[in-house]
Amino acid sequence: MEGAIVEVSQTKFPSNTIPNGSIAYLDRDGVINIGSPNYINYPDELILLEGAAHSIGELKRSGFFTCIVTNQSAISRGLWNELRLSEIHSKMQELLLIEDKDAHIDLVITCPHRQIDRCNCRKPMPGMLHLGHAQLRGDLSLQDGLNVNVTIPKQVTRVNWWKDKPLLAAILYSVPTGICFWYGIKICYEEWGEVWGPRFLIFSMSYLTFPILTWYFLNESMFTIKTMMCVFLSFLIVAIQLFWR
Repeated sequence: MEGAIVEVSQTKFPSNTIPNGSIAYLDRDGVINIGSPNYINYPDELILLEGAAHSIGELKRSGFFTCIVTNQSAISRGLWNELRLSEIHSKMQELLLIEDKDAHIDLVITCPHRQIDRCNCRKPMPGMLHLGHAQLRGDLSLQDGLNVNVTIPKQVTRVNWWKDKPLLAAILYSVPTGICFWYGIKICYEEWGEVWGPRFLIFSMSYLTFPILTWYFLNESMFTIKTMMCVFLSFLIVAIQLFWR
């Protein structure tokens, strides 16, 4: 199974409640029910946390859609299947409504994969959030009940960690680069008795990295006049160092 498991329930709101369009995403184990290091394997093992039903009821009374997103790798490990999962969630919904008649769950999305499967849905990847948004906003029309192997487009789960953190990226890249530069110069000098060879190599590598980083962090084309001028000036500096003795 490559996709996620989605359990759709007909959206319900308490009487006199106007939906505000917001979605409350909730984890399951440790948020709604007491978690277990050995998984919740049967419906009878599910025990609600105190106050969980009332909190969900308050969300519904405030006009929120409710969507559970949960990692359950026991399915990929072969301990049980999606039908058992559905039974567990049916029991969960039953217990919630017993404690609070408004504690209705609109959507339950489950990632059945292990971390090594490198899927698009397992938290902390945002795939299940995108899937919940699409279903509850009407961009996706899954049937009520159990939907298995619902795919998530890769483009919506691509997280670009470094682009929003240019200073951190610069520090993490520059420090080891600087250390390697220093050791490289030291080793080459001890071996050859001169430093021009490694300096030429390092400057040559910068010709490639400069336009690539400019494009990556600044969204500038690698072939703008400014970028090409900077590269040309870098070539000129190296040429001066090599030939102006």
